[in-house]
Amino acid sequence: MRFQTVEIENYRAISSVKLENLGDMVIIAGPNGCGKSCVFDAIRLLKSVYGGYQPNEWHQFFGEFQIQIGQKPEELLTIFQDKTKPLKISAEIIISNEEKQYLLNEGMNLLRDQIWKEIAPELAGWKYIGISPLATQHRIHAADVESRTILEWGPLREELRNNKTHWGTVNISTTGQASATPSPILELIFSIYDPQNIGIVDYHGATRNYAREQVGGINLNIEPAQDKMRQHALYNYANKYANLKTQMASGYVRNLLVSQTGGQVSANDNLTETLKELFQTFFPGKEFLGPQPTNDGRLLFPVRTRNGSTHDIDELSSGEKEVLYGYLRLRNTAPKNSVVLIDEPELHLNPRLIHGLAGFYHRNLGKLLGNQIWLVTHSDTLIREAVGHENFSVFHMQPPDLLDGKSQVSEVKVAEDIERIVIELVGDLAAYRPEAKIVIFEGGGDSQFDVWMVNTLFPRFSTAVNSISGGNKVRVQNLYELLEQTRIEAQVPARFFAITDRDSEIKTNDQKNTYNWDVYHIENYLLEPDYILRVINDVRATKTNLRNLKDVEIALHACAEETVNGLIERQIRYFINGRLLKALDLGIDPNSKNISEAFQDAIERSKQKFIEISTDFIKSKSVEVFEQKIRDEVKESLASDKWKAELRGRDILKRFVSQHGNGMRYEQMRDLIVARMKDDQFEPTGMKKILEKIIDNVSVHKSDP
Repeated sequence: MRFQTVEIENYRAISSVKLENLGDMVIIAGPNGCGKSCVFDAIRLLKSVYGGYQPNEWHQFFGEFQIQIGQKPEELLTIFQDKTKPLKISAEIIISNEEKQYLLNEGMNLLRDQIWKEIAPELAGWKYIGISPLATQHRIHAADVESRTILEWGPLREELRNNKTHWGTVNISTTGQASATPSPILELIFSIYDPQNIGIVDYHGATRNYAREQVGGINLNIEPAQDKMRQHALYNYANKYANLKTQMASGYVRNLLVSQTGGQVSANDNLTETLKELFQTFFPGKEFLGPQPTNDGRLLFPVRTRNGSTHDIDELSSGEKEVLYGYLRLRNTAPKNSVVLIDEPELHLNPRLIHGLAGFYHRNLGKLLGNQIWLVTHSDTLIREAVGHENFSVFHMQPPDLLDGKSQVSEVKVAEDIERIVIELVGDLAAYRPEAKIVIFEGGGDSQFDVWMVNTLFPRFSTAVNSISGGNKVRVQNLYELLEQTRIEAQVPARFFAITDRDSEIKTNDQKNTYNWDVYHIENYLLEPDYILRVINDVRATKTNLRNLKDVEIALHACAEETVNGLIERQIRYFINGRLLKALDLGIDPNSKNISEAFQDAIERSKQKFIEISTDFIKSKSVEVFEQKIRDEVKESLASDKWKAELRGRDILKRFVSQHGNGMRYEQMRDLIVARMKDDQFEPTGMKKILEKIIDNVSVHKSDP
């Protein structure tokens, strides 16, 4: 059994989700609060409505969310996202050939048992209903049960033979009335807990605790263990990982008894060997020694480390227990052709343990047993491993308020080279948004600051695009041109944008979708006296003389004046450098008989040109003229408020922090100003104007205001 399609509408954090063509491994990633875990909850609700592994299973679903549906039907509306619209959960399910053959062979008996459970619910706990039903119930209902079995088995058998997929749909109206599309097949298979023959739905929630365990009484009967797994398959999952030692102790004693009688221990029943294999795979340097009996009648469970010392299995770290207990629980259940839902498999794990986890699960628990494994994750390591893997379906999920009724999920594919490039540049695959616009930002010494500042002050923008830090302005321009050219050649939709500082380091070509901030540096937007004063007061910089907004304004202006010479020196350097570079001309005729001689001539030409330009600099005094021009412009800026946009904001703020920060680092002051702006939802006008153009997909040239 596996899901081929899942559709969810108006359920909790989900407005609309459609997952199609699902593979062996389904991975859903996205930001917190987008509704990833709600997908699992919706699947559990659908399954429990059609059938339960225990009586009234669907009541446990509502009990988990503290919904009293027995008293007021409208209580169901608490799981609606929009109470004015109906809720709908649909799934297309494929039954494997093994399951189909088992149902064709045993389906009539299974159907008969199901009908008995409907008529006599007190028999629900009996594994084999036909062996000893209550005499009175049998006398009264046996004939009806048999006739219903014969009547219903025919259509069910034909559906099994003819239908490749089976649909189930749950609808809940705005008045709280629930209904389900009839599906006898789903009603049957969702009511059977027989993991060796019929696939199950097994849920592992994000709340997983691994408490220490004291081994007490040992039960050698395996039936209670199976009943416990049945009870914890979808609900009460907090206790899924309890009693590991007891299970190992029971297996140890059971195998000991078998050995004493001359029997052979089944390889599948040897839990200790399974654990030893797991340690070799994930915990090199540690060895599980298995249950060790002591002289006083106790059992120990030692783990030997690389240096020869031992400790109890309870002393493993939370991350090690996460891998150990999770794999052990699934291996113990050994479901076949099942759907396994795991919420946050990376819980407690560092990247070293996460690496290879998805592939390990797929090889040993998925492909080997025919299971479909679903993972909800934040782990970039896990997603990066999964993207592009054959038969892996990786989806990115977004909050519903960004999509205007469209599906919140989109599949992450890397079939095209351009997509691979973008994914590498974004870096964090959990934050990657397929088909969203890609915006390349400039970054100075702290290359990620521009991206961080934009995403912090404009959270809606950050959730609608993929932001990339491209480094300095030259790298941003080159990267944009590379991606844009690749886009044109690959004929993919236009979606690349670039934003750089306004400074005059590089003169870029007019191109669509390339923008400049309307200030020298992005840090110029932080030259707001109100927020600077608040930060100073917050950190209690008592040694400063800045007591009000006017004091801060005067101090900032003074710092701006002190940066003027640095600005002029920089502008003159670029002015001279640009002129001198024009003198360099190494062009030659490639058909020349003597290539080296041709290059010598080119060097001589460049030398003469260099001398001419240098002489012109001196005679014309063009450098002095250029300097005076800049000084006049700066003087005009300082006489008005233009200096906050036209002078070097990063240098101004650094000088201000040095003089008035009371020992605070520049980066701290800068980040705190951004934080205070975020608290007030302050959005600098110049930034907002450009970002809104990108969101609206308005293609303009750099010359546009």
